[in-house]
Amino acid sequence: MAAISGRYVAMNKRGVFGVPEFLTKTGNTLADGKPIKQQPKQLHEFRIKGHTVMAYSRKDAIKKLKAKGLI
Repeated sequence: MAAISGRYVAMNKRGVFGVPEFLTKTGNTLADGKPIKQQPKQLHEFRIKGHTVMAYSRKDAIKKLKAKGLI
């Protein structure tokens, strides 16, 4: 019984997943009360097979054209 309680105390000192609590990263999270500011993505104009599409990337533009049935 003493061996089990000794192991339990050692596990509590190690913290989450066996890593000491002072080594776990807690910065830049929503739990800190400071949400991370993100820049909005900018749409670009792409011309694919004669069709002009506003999208975030060329890959996204191709996906939009396929969804519309133009490709």
